[in-house]
Amino acid sequence: MRFGVSSIIAFRTGIRDALIFAQNHEFDHVNIFVSEPHFSLSSSERDLRNLSKFIRDIGLEISLKAPSFVQNLSSLDDNIGKLATRHYEQVIDIANILDANAVIIRAGMLFYPERKHLEKTLQITLDRLGYILEKAESSSVKLLIENYPYSFDLVRSFRDMLWIQRHLDKIHFALNIPHLLESRQNENVIEDINLIKIDNFIIGPPPSPYHVPYDVKGLNRVIELYHRISKSKNSDIILASIRRDLVQQLRKMISEGK
Repeated sequence: MRFGVSSIIAFRTGIRDALIFAQNHEFDHVNIFVSEPHFSLSSSERDLRNLSKFIRDIGLEISLKAPSFVQNLSSLDDNIGKLATRHYEQVIDIANILDANAVIIRAGMLFYPERKHLEKTLQITLDRLGYILEKAESSSVKLLIENYPYSFDLVRSFRDMLWIQRHLDKIHFALNIPHLLESRQNENVIEDINLIKIDNFIIGPPPSPYHVPYDVKGLNRVIELYHRISKSKNSDIILASIRRDLVQQLRKMISEGK
């Protein structure tokens, strides 16, 4: 088990500050949150190569968390689908320059039109995911899907993950523990968890590590659920919070088995 940290720890101060924090506190890995103005998809190649050298010099591994606010691979509107696909392609291109080992994406969202035409929607989603997977593989970047807690999300539960895995075997997952807890989809954890290819556990305060406000009192429930479902996994951990003291607290709680 290795510890990583999300770059949202330095959302206001920038990527390099997050990398220095990770180095100073002996983290192995930084997951870069791709969001303006924290990190720009339009960064020049020169800036990206300078950043890549900085990352190599301090000896950290990185991955990228792709934008997922409006990008929707499941949209029946082809313009939106193409936009989402292009966004994820750009993130993979950046991952290639930065020598990142993985890109984490959101699988898709199902709104009224998509639910009314569910069979067509699911096939379109698989086609787009398959295309992005091929792009990632050609760049030697692993593609990971993150679960979200909202009722319109395509991937909320282990059952959703297993469905995608059956169709696209080479896709793996970044399991967000607070999201799983918030979605209330964790009843079947024991019987399904061993079947799912989980590369990373994302751990932070509920209801979502990326949101404010958050529930500090809910940290114990997050850690308890993590320990329930991680016994058979040797997956890496990404700690995510804008508060540095919480990140340190979470690391201690996990290490001590509390």
